[in-house]
Amino acid sequence: MPAARLIRATLALAALLAAQAGHAQSPSPQLVQAALRDVAQVIANGCAGSGARTGTAFVWPDSTRMVTARHVVAGCSNVRVQFPGGPSFTARPERELASHDLVLLRLSAASGRQPVRIGDAIPPIHSQVAAVGYALGAPTPDDKLLTITAANAPPGARLRDMLPLSFQQQLQASGALSLATEILRLDGNLLSGHSGAPLIAHDGRVVAIGSGGLQNGAGGLVWAVRTRYLVSLQQQPQITAVAALARPTGLVFADQAPQANVRQQACGSFTLSLARTVPLSVLSQDSDDQRGLQQLLGTIGASLDETGGDRFDVWVDRESGAAIPLPAGTQLQNGPVGCIAILSPTVGFNIVAVRADDSSGLPASAQIQNASVTFEQVLASSFPGLMPDPAFTYAAPVTRPDGFLANRKGAARNFPVAPGMFQADYVFLTHITRGNTYVGVSAIRNNMQLDTQMAMACAPNPRAPQCAPFRAAFRDWALAAAAVHLATIPPI
Repeated sequence: MPAARLIRATLALAALLAAQAGHAQSPSPQLVQAALRDVAQVIANGCAGSGARTGTAFVWPDSTRMVTARHVVAGCSNVRVQFPGGPSFTARPERELASHDLVLLRLSAASGRQPVRIGDAIPPIHSQVAAVGYALGAPTPDDKLLTITAANAPPGARLRDMLPLSFQQQLQASGALSLATEILRLDGNLLSGHSGAPLIAHDGRVVAIGSGGLQNGAGGLVWAVRTRYLVSLQQQPQITAVAALARPTGLVFADQAPQANVRQQACGSFTLSLARTVPLSVLSQDSDDQRGLQQLLGTIGASLDETGGDRFDVWVDRESGAAIPLPAGTQLQNGPVGCIAILSPTVGFNIVAVRADDSSGLPASAQIQNASVTFEQVLASSFPGLMPDPAFTYAAPVTRPDGFLANRKGAARNFPVAPGMFQADYVFLTHITRGNTYVGVSAIRNNMQLDTQMAMACAPNPRAPQCAPFRAAFRDWALAAAAVHLATIPPI
C-alpha cells in the first residue's frame, strides 16, 4: 500500500475510533428506548400535606419490586405504578433507607419486566447520563441527557458539598435525606416527576436515582443519589408505611399531580410547559426575594385573597428550569417576539425568552445585556412618559452563588382624562438570567381610569369597607404584579 494511502487510511481509522469513543460516552438511543419501556410512573394519593404526587420508579432487584425516591410516597396512604401503555399495579412500601431518600416498593403482582443492571462506578467526567422518567407528571416517559461534572472526581461528591448553608439547614429540618449522602453532581436540570428516575450511563447501567431539586423544577447543577445504596436498602427491616417528612421542603420535587397531557407553548426560542397550578401561599415559598415580595404584597395585598389562596399556573422552561407564573387560567399565546397573555381589558403580560448562542460571536453576558436593554426600550417607547417608581425598582440586582441574577423595576404614568378622573398606567418587569438563559417578564396596566377622590381616600387604607370597588378595580393588576415578581429560576 503506498505511503499516502496508508496515512489516509490510518487517519480515517483514527477518526472513526475517536467518533466511536465519543459516542460511547453517552447511552445509545437503543438503551434509552429500552429504558423508556420499563420505567413506571408512581402515582401517590392520600398524601399528608399535599394532593396527588407523581414520580418515577424502575424494576429492581426482581420483577415484583421497584425503586423510587422515598419522598415521592412519604406520608401517602395509596400508591400505584403505571407502565407506559401497559399494566397498572398497586404498590406498598416494603423497605426504606430514609437517610438517602430511597424506598423499595412491592407490587401486587409480577410486572413482567426485567430488573435493571446497576453500576457503582462514577461515569467519566464530562460523559453523559440519561434521566428516564415522567417529567411534570406527563403520562408518558421521556429522557433527558445530563453531564457528569468535574466535582465527581474521586473520591466523589456528597450532598453537603454543593448546598449553601441555608439549603443545608432546610434539608436537615425536613428529614428528607442526609447531607452525607453520596451523589452524582450533574450539569443540566431535573424537573418535578424526575424523583426516582433511573440515570443510565453509556454502558446501560443505572448509576444513580433522581432526587433533588425544587418543586417547580431545578436548573443548573443538580444531584442524584448513587445506586451504591441499593444493596443496603434491600437489607433494611420491612415496613408497612413511609412517614411524612418532618417539615415541608422545596428541595424535593414530587409534588406534581398526574396530567393527561402536558400543555406547551412556543415562546421565542423557548418552549414553555405548564408544570403545575398552585396557590400563592405555596408559590411564594420559592421567591428569590422574600423581602421584596412582602413589600409588594403589603401594597397590593388588599386586592388579593387574604389567605393566599389565589392560584397561579406555573410555566417552566425544561432546559433552564426558569419558572414563569401566570394567574390560573390565563391563556398564553405567541407574540411578535416572545409570548403575550391578556388578563383583562386593562392588564396584560409580555414575556421575552432568549438563549445566548455561541455562533453570534458575542459573549453570553453581552447577548443577555442586549436582550434586557431592548426589552426595556420597547416598553418605554410603547408607553412614553413612564417615570421610574423607586419603591419597586431595585437599587442592585438580586444575585446567588449559582450565577442567578434578578432585577425588577417599576414605572408609572398618571394623567387626568376627565374632571375628577385620571388614568393610572404602570409597567412592572422582572429580568432573570443564569448561564446562557435570559427571561424578561412584564405586567402592563394600561387605560385604567380611576375616580380621583376614591383613589385619594382608599390608597392609604384600601381595606376600609367603602373601598371595596377600589380593591376590585385593582384585583387583576395585583395578580399580575405578584406573578411577575415570582418569575424566577430555581436555585441549585
